[in-house]
Amino acid sequence: MRQVAASKCREPSDALRHRSSQQLRAALADFLVASEPTVAVDFRDVLVGKTPFYDCAERLGIDPVALFDEASRDLEADAKALARDFARRSDIDLESFGWSLIDTPEGPCYRPTG
Repeated sequence: MRQVAASKCREPSDALRHRSSQQLRAALADFLVASEPTVAVDFRDVLVGKTPFYDCAERLGIDPVALFDEASRDLEADAKALARDFARRSDIDLESFGWSLIDTPEGPCYRPTG
């Protein structure tokens, strides 16, 4: 990881810095609710946005499938299915989905590469 300033870090960054599964669960639930209207417009953007949450879960030793299932339980059917299906993919990695994990003075930071 290269070291840069911490501005524009995403919520999973804080969860990773604090090694907090609770913080990650809350941030993912908020993200899924906020992105629910976007699912019908362009679900690909939503998939890309979920990637840091998935990566953070793995780094914290949390089962991503269980995390996404729990966080999506109150969503509409399409958004729920998208979240659950995403967590079950076998091809998720930061680089492929346009993300990087960089080192900042405050700790790790998820940033889009584009």
